Amino acid sequence: MSDAFLVDVREQVAAMVRNLSKLTERQPDAVVQGDEFTAFLDRIRQVFSGNAAIRDVKKIEKVTTLADLMIKLSIIEGTLEAEIKNRNYAAAEAARKRLRPNAGTLGDVR
Repeated sequence: MSDAFLVDVREQVAAMVRNLSKLTERQPDAVVQGDEFTAFLDRIRQVFSGNAAIRDVKKIEKVTTLADLMIKLSIIEGTLEAEIKNRNYAAAEAARKRLRPNAGTLGDVR
């Protein structure tokens, strides 16, 4: 999975949260169809098949409330943010080790 894909999906989720949040504040019990979310969740599950948080997000069988949909989107959004942060940390750590291969070992006096 590429970083570009992660950023793309993160932006999609952020847009959904942004667009639905005001409506959810006004009418959290409003009923929404689950078809598009379920298809989106299936794609996310393929990419994050090993992630327990994503596996635990339940599909929307037919309809749900906006509040329930926002909870599901928030879990996905948090998972994406964590994945991106972990990748950035791993890349920074790898770059640091390339620049200072002996960093953190005894005898490193730099």
